[in-house]
Amino acid sequence: MVTPRPRTKVPTRALHILMAGAFVALSACREPAAATFITRSTPTFAMAHVRVIDGTGVPARDDQTVVVRGGQIATVGGSAAVAIPPGVPVIDGRGRTVLPGLVGMHEHLFSASTTPVSTPRTPRSRVSTWRLA
Repeated sequence: MVTPRPRTKVPTRALHILMAGAFVALSACREPAAATFITRSTPTFAMAHVRVIDGTGVPARDDQTVVVRGGQIATVGGSAAVAIPPGVPVIDGRGRTVLPGLVGMHEHLFSASTTPVSTPRTPRSRVSTWRLA
């Protein structure tokens, strides 16, 4: 027969102090506000000379221009063919990749992988975040 281990009783006051300390520590570890990552805020802009991966399974398209108007993609096409409206801010996206519709709420694009990947990964330093106003 196994003898049960005697239960160690933690003093209630000590437990409350420990829990309060943990709460204070965790509340100090909040995520920064999303606004700290937004470099520009505009309803209309263009991203020129980017690689576009549309998620449909077709190969990535290089040297594309994406025009965003009112928070929605208005035009996507070859950079030589797409007319960018006058006065619209243009991001020079050479060497960058756009994945329309991908929301960076929870992603694992930068984790290590043992599986070969067919497209090069984009270093975090090359990622820009824009808020669609």
